[in-house]
Amino acid sequence: MAKLTFVLEDGQEIEVLLAERITLGRGEDNDVVVDDHRVSKHHAELVRNADGSVQVFDTNSTAGTFVNGERVRSHTIRHGDRLAFGPLTAVLDLNENATSGNTTVPENGPKAANGKPFKAGKIGTRKKDRIAKKDSGSDSKTALPPDEILARLNAEQQSEAASLTDESKRMKAEVEAVHKDLSEWQERAENERSMHNARVESLRAAEERLAPMQAAVKETEAAHAEWLKSIQDLSAEHEAKTATFERLAAKHDDKAADLQRLRDDEAAARHELQNLATHRDQELAHLQQIRAESAHDEAVLDKKRRQIAELEDRYQESRELAEAR
Repeated sequence: MAKLTFVLEDGQEIEVLLAERITLGRGEDNDVVVDDHRVSKHHAELVRNADGSVQVFDTNSTAGTFVNGERVRSHTIRHGDRLAFGPLTAVLDLNENATSGNTTVPENGPKAANGKPFKAGKIGTRKKDRIAKKDSGSDSKTALPPDEILARLNAEQQSEAASLTDESKRMKAEVEAVHKDLSEWQERAENERSMHNARVESLRAAEERLAPMQAAVKETEAAHAEWLKSIQDLSAEHEAKTATFERLAAKHDDKAADLQRLRDDEAAARHELQNLATHRDQELAHLQQIRAESAHDEAVLDKKRRQIAELEDRYQESRELAEAR
């Protein structure tokens, strides 16, 4: 499982398994409590994301939080990165299969029953703290001789003095870095202020240019509203005309159907008329033939009549002759 290995000044290593969220600081309410006045009460926080990545956040600590020697406020850390929380250093190990006998494991797993991260206990960063703890835990019957105790205290004081000297140098360097950062931030603030003033002036000029545009936009909106009303009126008129056109189209379809019927009737009548004309022509031809025959019969009849008249005249003459005889 992922873990954080704290390396103390004497080379001792203390491993802490990473939960979803771990807080580190001098305060007793932290998950990792560091017994060192150089560590802030709430120094830093480590968060393990759902994708497995780990982020470290500096919670406004005095000594600062460092990743690979670079001070950070928030940073995504990777496997093997070296972290420093003031005087306390640590190495991140994301190897899921890594195990060690020094690993600090809670009794009930990485989390307690209430779902909160476990407590890793206090970590003493100085040798005197661990020596004091060992001395306090030893049996009173095994007290050391006064000379050895004095020599040990002198050695501890010398080590403490050297540590304080180193700490003073480090703090001085950090103060200088802070002053440098502060001057840079002040310079940046001035630049930002100048840029802000320039932006404000440009915004004012833009507002002045925008005023007539806004008036034009209002006029355009009014004209647009009038156009919309006109379009709505035209739409209503168009709908009415469309309805009228549909009625006219229906009437036209009816008239077209009637006209087609009339055309069909006309065609039938013309066909019948043609039949009648043909029949008339036939009757006229027959009538002419009858007239010709009648004229011939009349001529024959006139001839017969003349013959009859001649016969009557002959008969009359014969009769007169007979009477005369």
